[in-house]
Amino acid sequence: AEEFPVQETAAQAKTGSTVGRIPRTMAKIKGGAAVKIVCWGDSVTVGGDASSAQTRYPAVFESRLREKFPAARLTVTTVAVGGSHSRQWLWPDKFPRQKAGECDWAKVAAEKPDLVTLEFVNDAGLASPELERVYGEIMSRVRALDAELVLITPHFTMPSMMGFKTLRDAERRPYVLGLRAFAEKHGIAVADASARWEHLWKEGLPYVTLLRNGINHPDDRGHALFADELMRCFE
Repeated sequence: AEEFPVQETAAQAKTGSTVGRIPRTMAKIKGGAAVKIVCWGDSVTVGGDASSAQTRYPAVFESRLREKFPAARLTVTTVAVGGSHSRQWLWPDKFPRQKAGECDWAKVAAEKPDLVTLEFVNDAGLASPELERVYGEIMSRVRALDAELVLITPHFTMPSMMGFKTLRDAERRPYVLGLRAFAEKHGIAVADASARWEHLWKEGLPYVTLLRNGINHPDDRGHALFADELMRCFE
């Protein structure tokens, strides 16, 4: 069996999570105004394979926000459908699902969010220039709601899906590299969960041990990593 000795702590992980890119949301939180956050995504955002409702990352994220900003007037809502990708929400007629109306951007818009967080591991097949087209549309629609956006880079999935030879391989998915570049180009906030998963082997954790179903659903520890990186955006 391969050994994974502890080389670094979790605190030593360097991620691309951004500070200072959600100024209006932060001003509202600190000013005591009501703030509505929508966690938009797929089965992971729904909470796939978390052990309880409380350990799903949107719930962990909400509890961390309340702990950090006890006076804040926060509402955190999940708008997510398992197995979906972002294009099904943007263009449901072009990318129909078996259950009609299941995915529709109008459901996100109806929440009147101040901030939208986005997690779509199911977008992992996207690469430039399609990624720029799809995420440019997302950016436009979020801005049309007068809301801010946090892009969450996805967790690692089973090695064969990642194209990995070892559990120490670096992130190479065109989607993730493209998502980081897109965010940098447009000044959009990033919660860089991928970079945390990339660091796990240095913490003595082969990342597959955090995949509850062995394929693509993180366990409670994996959900907590999303919350960790989201909180970095709220410094």
